[in-house]
Amino acid sequence: MKKIAIIVEPSRAYGRAVIRGIADFAREKRDWSLQLLSDKTATPETLRNFDGAIARIANETLAKRLRRTGLSVVDVFCDRRRPGFGMVGSDHAAIGTKAADFFRSRGFANFAFFGIPGTTFSEDRSAAFAKACPSKPFIYANDREHS
Repeated sequence: MKKIAIIVEPSRAYGRAVIRGIADFAREKRDWSLQLLSDKTATPETLRNFDGAIARIANETLAKRLRRTGLSVVDVFCDRRRPGFGMVGSDHAAIGTKAADFFRSRGFANFAFFGIPGTTFSEDRSAAFAKACPSKPFIYANDREHS
């Protein structure tokens, strides 16, 4: 039986949905034992008896703590690429392409994208959106403008 730490906050709908999905998968696997931990209690000491972790890594403090454990870790937040961690998330390039396709199919000629610099999901969406636009879009990222 594999003991897996789940480090995902259950206080938000997204976190609860992720936990439900992991639990559904574990029911099918039947060789996983899950334990929910908070990002505060997930320390190298408390994780030493685990075989792996699935975590919403929202900050570098947690990332460093998990890295020190030596465990296999899968990040379900995916706000940036973190070497050594697996990632499970949405296909952000497909989302960016679909957004551009939506506006193009409705006859829009001018395009703009609002994003968050330094985040994987936003940069992947922005790049795919720009590529799918028939004209060069206006890109607004935080308080930096690009055209």
